[in-house]
Amino acid sequence: MKIGIIYHNDFKKYDFGPGHPLRGYCFNDELGFSLVKNNPEINEKAEISFIEPTPVGDEEILAVHTEEYLEFIKGLNKEGGYLTPDTPVLNGMYDTAKLFAGADILAGQMVMDNTVDKSLVFGMIGHHAGADFGGGFCLINDIAVMIKVMQRDYNLKKIMAIDYSINAGHGTSSIFYDTSEVLCIDIHQDPLTLYPGTGFSEQVGRGDGTGYTVNIPLPPLTRDESFVSVLKEIVAPITREYKPELIVAVGLSNGHYSQQMNQFMLTLKSVKETVGECSQLSDELCSGRFVHIGGFSVEPDLLPQSFLSTVAGTVNVAVECDKPHSIPENIPDVTEDVNAMIENIRAIQKNYWKVF
Repeated sequence: MKIGIIYHNDFKKYDFGPGHPLRGYCFNDELGFSLVKNNPEINEKAEISFIEPTPVGDEEILAVHTEEYLEFIKGLNKEGGYLTPDTPVLNGMYDTAKLFAGADILAGQMVMDNTVDKSLVFGMIGHHAGADFGGGFCLINDIAVMIKVMQRDYNLKKIMAIDYSINAGHGTSSIFYDTSEVLCIDIHQDPLTLYPGTGFSEQVGRGDGTGYTVNIPLPPLTRDESFVSVLKEIVAPITREYKPELIVAVGLSNGHYSQQMNQFMLTLKSVKETVGECSQLSDELCSGRFVHIGGFSVEPDLLPQSFLSTVAGTVNVAVECDKPHSIPENIPDVTEDVNAMIENIRAIQKNYWKVF
């Protein structure tokens, strides 16, 4: 199995400055790269290449974002300012955002051209940026840019984008809300308890896209077993019925119990299991065409093991990847709440998917 890992040292320039949780070091994972390169189980099963991307041009970005929004971002990129209160734009950050989008496109191209079997981008996920808005640390939606290029250059009519970051990717879902050519599945913490305050199970798409947005909001304190059950009971059945030509997984370890910006109680097992399920579904349904985007962490100590778990899931090998943290004791069990949400989602989605 050939695996392409897309990374550029300039990713570290995506830095919002002192006092902000997203700093350049969140993309610095030399130790994680070393763990992967020196892991015998991974290297026995996969031939891994590290590839540097180049920035994308404005033409591709304009396939997703409005001209007015892009000009606004360019102005902030030059002069500085705030896109939203949580998203300051420092000089040159748009240039780095274009590099992230270029990395995603390269990952997709390498998979579609059979240069590699699967590819991973260790970079940003701009899933909070919509056609004419940004925020949540996101300037442009690099994921949507990549999907649009794959549709244009490879005539793909069925792409599945699964987002397992703890925050709903409302930018991505808004961009593809009206189309059946992109199935957006999003697993996240209950939007009543976390930014961006949207991504409810009743939001299922519009027009031709009705039924092709699947929101899976889970309660705070959700644990690995419940998270994985969602993959088996909702994600996999819908994916099999949809039969995508390409699977794009988007996520990070920000559902980990050690993270301060969420209330999930996950370990890195959930990352490995999610990536592994998606990778195996791609083997089953679309000749192994699988791209994973994301992987940075606001907790530097978590970065190496998080990256290792992502690669291990992709190639389906067992590794120990949840040190040095210890999960807190006496955490309430919310399994029944998760099961109730699963039944609620199945009841909603049976209107659109025969499998239910």
